[in-house]
Amino acid sequence: MLYPVLLAWAGVCALQDVSQKRIANSLTFSGMAISLGYLLITGETFTGAAPGQAMVAVAMVILLILPGCIIGRMGAGDLKMLLGLALASDAPHVLTCMVTAGVGLGLWTLLSSHIWPCLPARLQNHMPYMAPNIGGGIPYAPFIFLGFLCAGGWV
Repeated sequence: MLYPVLLAWAGVCALQDVSQKRIANSLTFSGMAISLGYLLITGETFTGAAPGQAMVAVAMVILLILPGCIIGRMGAGDLKMLLGLALASDAPHVLTCMVTAGVGLGLWTLLSSHIWPCLPARLQNHMPYMAPNIGGGIPYAPFIFLGFLCAGGWV
């Protein structure tokens, strides 16, 4: 299982999102390409799932996340990141990831005004888009990373 590789990639995506409020296409497309290439060459995902399971995960991401992108509630980078994770894993991992990410985002929305002032200024400077009451919404990739980290322990 190559789960640590997935976590490292998702972590880089999350770090870029909190500091720039975007995830570079070079990062998301390379993750999707490597995941798809690995799937085609080995016949399994990074987590050892069959190709059909990865395709179910991809369909699930498209059905659940694409509407949010269309109406502007989610970024295209988040969609591409989740598609990369779907190609590299399976539906249970992705579903657990998305549910955990949603819960994490909800908790951050509720508690960030209390947590943010307690964080060191240096950390706040590195993740300015996580500040409470910032316009334009909170980056989602850190919560996707958290969700995928949790999925590794639960699935």
